[in-house]
Amino acid sequence: MDPRAKSSAMCKFLADNEDLSEFLKQLEGITRPDGNGLISDIPKFIETTSDELKKSVTGREKEIACLPVEDTVWFIEHLDTFCPDQEGLALRISCVKDLHGLFVSIYYGDPEEMTLHEQSYNAICQAALYPLANNPRRAKAATFKDPILAQQMPLDLSELGIQFLYHGGPRKETEEAHIRMRECIFCKFRGSQELFKRCSSCRAVLYCSKQCQKQDWVQTADMKQHSHKMWCAKMKTYMKKELRLKEFPFSLTEETTSPDFDKWHLRKFLERHGVYKQGFWRRECTDWIQPGHPVRFGDLPNDGDGVVLPVEMTVLDESPSLPVPVLADWESYFRYRGLRLDSPIAILLQFPLTLYHIIQHCLPNSYSSWWETVDESELRIDILGVEKEVEMLQLFQETGLLMPDKSLDIHMFGQKVSKAVDELEKNYRNVKITVHKKLYHNKKSIRKPHVVVGFNAGIGAYASWSDTMKLLKEEKIPAFFTDYCQYSCEGGNIIMQKLGLGTTSSPVINPFRSPVRRESEETDMPWYSNGFLYYLRYDNWTSNLVP
Repeated sequence: MDPRAKSSAMCKFLADNEDLSEFLKQLEGITRPDGNGLISDIPKFIETTSDELKKSVTGREKEIACLPVEDTVWFIEHLDTFCPDQEGLALRISCVKDLHGLFVSIYYGDPEEMTLHEQSYNAICQAALYPLANNPRRAKAATFKDPILAQQMPLDLSELGIQFLYHGGPRKETEEAHIRMRECIFCKFRGSQELFKRCSSCRAVLYCSKQCQKQDWVQTADMKQHSHKMWCAKMKTYMKKELRLKEFPFSLTEETTSPDFDKWHLRKFLERHGVYKQGFWRRECTDWIQPGHPVRFGDLPNDGDGVVLPVEMTVLDESPSLPVPVLADWESYFRYRGLRLDSPIAILLQFPLTLYHIIQHCLPNSYSSWWETVDESELRIDILGVEKEVEMLQLFQETGLLMPDKSLDIHMFGQKVSKAVDELEKNYRNVKITVHKKLYHNKKSIRKPHVVVGFNAGIGAYASWSDTMKLLKEEKIPAFFTDYCQYSCEGGNIIMQKLGLGTTSSPVINPFRSPVRRESEETDMPWYSNGFLYYLRYDNWTSNLVP
């Protein structure tokens, strides 16, 4: 039978098949794998991809193993055999789909000439070398859609750099675990760095294709405020802060502030310092937690002294012998406490030191006239949106040790904390801490605080903050928040204005931010825990403040 006629007949078969008709819809209007325009002649496309390309996929294992990696699982599905005509040979159709059910490739072979095992292997090779959309790539893993077939006929894809998955099969830590995965900011396609390009203007966001970049530029309706056209210039200015954010006195930060410092590197870093999966460090790298079985904040068992590091443990447990000077940054703090600059302890101390900085420096300077009326000896502090902070309560003793003339009454509020720590009370010298498992705006008759603090708040990302913001303005409470990046800080400003509550101050770099750059898969913006600090500016609020 003529190849062209065979392909036309196959198109009719595909259209008549409920599942495969989706394949034809996917083909319409997408770019050809070779980059030469759009697919307009589907029978011709099927003819070339299935007859010619399948001849060129064998013996190319090394080439496939060097392709970029898509962070997905490909599923092989064998469908009904297809007869081009009543007298023709039957052809077995194999499809390769991704996690979202989209076709990566379609492959057909003669069951008289090719075993099911061979056809499955070739289908994966074709999907990698000649995918229907985007660039050639290999999946992180592959399997059969039918789990029974996956167990009965496992494929050896090791030469392709692809792991074959089946129930009860080995779960090996391969080299792919060391490849940093990135994500398209628009469609959320995930893969290795080579599959993405940055916006040429801001150099901040990643796209997997020009099509995604164009669509992200002109988003409309409810997503208009998120379109890159609205943010590109701002993100360009955010990127200029990268070098300043990397300025630390520590010897370890050449490593920890690198743009390539991802979860794998963080684990190796913690292992070298002997703190991985230990004490307060357990939440810094959570790859030890079994997927699908999260551990609520506050449910981790007491692991002895959470600091783990012997020298730092001793220092933090003792009151300073000298009067506390002005501590403006990590360098002055480490010098005062006699800590070595090669210690990673700042990763944990970012929370109590940021709180110290807010109370001692930000609050008096931002609200000077009001602060003069406050009794500084007894301060009431509410910390909102807490998560891992409830598992390191002891560290907040350091905030009190740096302010020995003050008594700190801290109430923590968080919806994601465990019931086991609800209404938990702890006392650490001049610091008293009470934990509440609830959103702040649902609190009842709890005393009014002098200041509210939210670490890594993400005000623009969580709808529950809206009611809290309204309550803070209603009660006229000074409020400070930190966030990972300026983009997130701007989200807080947008919410304040949208609710008609006022604005936020311009975010400033927090001198007591974490010295570890946080991994961001869809952007190259510099992210640091507690990286930026800002406060709320309520409309006409200063005249109504009540201590």
